[in-house]
Amino acid sequence: MKKTGKVGNYLKALLPFVVMLLIQTAVAVRSVVSYMLSYGIEKGDQMYQENLGSTLLMSQLVTLLVMAVWYYLAVIHKRKKEGLPDESLFGWKSAGGLFLLAVGTYLFSAALLILWEIIAPGLSGEYEIMMQEAEMDSMTFLSFATAVVGAPLVEELIFRGLTLQYLKRTGAAFWTVNVIQAFLFALGHLNLIQGSYAFLMGLLSGWLVMKYRSLWSGILLHMILNFTGILLPQLADMALNRMTGEPGLALQLGAAAIAILLGAAAYWFGFSAMKKDLAAKETADPVCL
Repeated sequence: MKKTGKVGNYLKALLPFVVMLLIQTAVAVRSVVSYMLSYGIEKGDQMYQENLGSTLLMSQLVTLLVMAVWYYLAVIHKRKKEGLPDESLFGWKSAGGLFLLAVGTYLFSAALLILWEIIAPGLSGEYEIMMQEAEMDSMTFLSFATAVVGAPLVEELIFRGLTLQYLKRTGAAFWTVNVIQAFLFALGHLNLIQGSYAFLMGLLSGWLVMKYRSLWSGILLHMILNFTGILLPQLADMALNRMTGEPGLALQLGAAAIAILLGAAAYWFGFSAMKKDLAAKETADPVCL
């Protein structure tokens, strides 16, 4: 591969990320201006903060439209034009192992959140407020639409779809490609705490998409993970509400350790199921591992 082509594809890999940020900014500015023109500056800002979930949904719809067209032209249409067959190895029989990997990732993420609360309580508090303002702390129609449906479709199209495909065209090794797209995915959350567990999820989703040669494997993982990420904390809060006082350091560390152990078990069973599934399907040289 020519050096100019390699550099060009690295730059192309950054474009979806940049376009996503521009769309988010444009939609946010439009919402702020609209509220301020309707209610005045102070009240308008308050209305914007109270309706962050609606603004997020609007941003996702615009981004989804742009990225879907882009992905079709840059990936699907290109493959059809070159006469390349559909190489997808993903099927619904793969869902069992994928579900275990999603649960394991949630448990590792939960342990990370506990550790963040211990290490940086102020930052953790800001994160919780942000999630509440975006209506991601409870299962509602809006949180389901944005977190369980919108985010997986949009973010997988961007990072495991366009970005990953452009990076593959550079000829770089799999884990170089995977780490770069996962880092951009984490960076796109614009939050250190979210970014820490998003990086882990990005690595796993990239591995799945590369191994199964299907974007749907990443989308389904993302959907399951976000669904459990909203539902399970609600159940945990119901249990903790029966306790008196704040949980102590020992309880927090114990909970983090249990989450890590359970997450490791889920990963072990999940990867075992995935490898058996792939071994039965793969006919070409493995992409990774």
